[in-house]
Amino acid sequence: MIENEQVYECEGCKAMISEKNVGSIKVNGFYRLYCPFCQSEDIKVIEG
Repeated sequence: MIENEQVYECEGCKAMISEKNVGSIKVNGFYRLYCPFCQSEDIKVIEG
């Protein structure tokens, strides 16, 4: 079974982060994603 899970890469510490492990905080009704390791918001989707 193949999961359609997004994978993110942190531009700050170069960590690979799975969708279930990425940090999120709700700001003004929108979710902002961040790296759980270095708290950088500079992450990008690389798979998914």
